[in-house]
Amino acid sequence: MQQKVITALIIAALVASSTAVYAADVTWDYTNDVLVSYADEDKQQAESHIVASGSNNNYLVTALMDNTTTSSYRCRAYNSTDAGNTWTDRGFLPVDQGEASNDPVVASTTDGRFFIASSFTSTSSRIVYWVSNDNGSTWSGPNTVASASGTVRVDKPWIVADTKDPNSQYRNNVYACWTEINGSNYAIKFRKIWPSLSSVITIASPSSPSWVQWCNMVVGKSGIIYITWMRYDSTTNTYDVRMKRSFDGGATWTTASTIATFNYVNTVYSYGSAIRISNSPHLAVDNDWNIHLVYVTKTSAGDTEIMYRKITNCTGTSSCTLSTPLNVSNNSKDQWEPAIMVSAKSNTVHITALDKRDDTHNNAWKLWHYHCHLSTNSCTNISTGTLLG
Repeated sequence: MQQKVITALIIAALVASSTAVYAADVTWDYTNDVLVSYADEDKQQAESHIVASGSNNNYLVTALMDNTTTSSYRCRAYNSTDAGNTWTDRGFLPVDQGEASNDPVVASTTDGRFFIASSFTSTSSRIVYWVSNDNGSTWSGPNTVASASGTVRVDKPWIVADTKDPNSQYRNNVYACWTEINGSNYAIKFRKIWPSLSSVITIASPSSPSWVQWCNMVVGKSGIIYITWMRYDSTTNTYDVRMKRSFDGGATWTTASTIATFNYVNTVYSYGSAIRISNSPHLAVDNDWNIHLVYVTKTSAGDTEIMYRKITNCTGTSSCTLSTPLNVSNNSKDQWEPAIMVSAKSNTVHITALDKRDDTHNNAWKLWHYHCHLSTNSCTNISTGTLLG
């Protein structure tokens, strides 16, 4: 018996009226789910991430963690040249002998290059990346972004390419962020990794017992970099999502601001077993240069919910405007692991998340989708969701 991994990018036909903004407006073709990879039942392929080429949407790359040949995970790459209809297994990305690689993230530039970043966790603690110049068919690397030794380790990388604004002077720069952990002290770090390496910059580094984790980035108008992370503030015993902006390609950064608050959660339970999760703040940028945030919070009733917030007036140096947070999932079961993107063609916000709403006992989960059409709505009233497959 075999298991399949279907990446979190779903190819769909959007059937939208001129006024409605509900998830029922999206028609998903479940019969045409495309199998990307196989794994034996006692092995796993997990934590997939997918990106379309910055130069041609027919070219896609998926990276995931795979332990089908060893007890440790290694990053494996797949590519498609026909918009996801068929996929080719490009095998494990090259690593040092005995090394494990985790937490893959993919980015692409408008000149057709693909990048995959990952963390090394076995013989060393490093953040690395690989490069493909042929639409994901072959890969070179690993190239070191950050390394640590002794009690220090580096974890949870994210990478992003400056591709959205053709007028950006930093176009096709690729940026990386990650968490550095030294005992009980945590820091968010940043570095430009392409076309050249910049110096490492500390974005946030609170004193213990305060901590920071889970960075995420997008690039918007004129190459503005938005970086966000989650923080625990021990002085107030509160948790929030923080954000900084850079207007000069990551050389300097604004003062951090709070863009959301949440109740911390690191575990949900299914059939009596604990599943490790995160509050997972993620960003997306739309065609009008607004920022869209999604994250997880825990309710007073004990379930986890997917929260959304629209952030406007954020292309200048003054404070951004924050809309009222929305509970997107809004039911009494657990939801977690959200992802968010904005369709450039239709300027539609898409959110996916794992959701247990169909299980009375709050054990089994499925992938759900939520969306809002920015062309017809302010996206402050996202709908109830649609089951994906």
